[in-house]
Amino acid sequence: MTVLVTGDKLMAYGYGDHYGFIFDLLGFKEATQVEGKGRFGEIVDAARIKKADPEWIFVIDRNSAIGQGPANAEKLLGDPQVRATRAAKDGHIVYLDAKAIYSAGGLTAYDQQVKRIYGVLSNSQ
Repeated sequence: MTVLVTGDKLMAYGYGDHYGFIFDLLGFKEATQVEGKGRFGEIVDAARIKKADPEWIFVIDRNSAIGQGPANAEKLLGDPQVRATRAAKDGHIVYLDAKAIYSAGGLTAYDQQVKRIYGVLSNSQ
């Protein structure tokens, strides 16, 4: 599952979405079908994340990308329902470089994130 944290909202992304490279390029499967395709994703909450029970959660923290710090992302993803997922139990919540993705974007930023994800996957085996 890929989520963008913005303010007090969690936005999920899937195949073909603005941040869908994790699915499109790396072959991860959506833990839950995301209806809000495109740039803005779909608003989800902790209960929806728990129900989806993803093996991995990739986080893009918009707040930290624009200099507001990661406290809210950690609070939202620290919810007991999110902590009950396989991703949380297995230590598979991965904070991507939000500043590179959100602010800069581009091939270099995505290439760096793909390498980071491969590194995390290699270390988790």
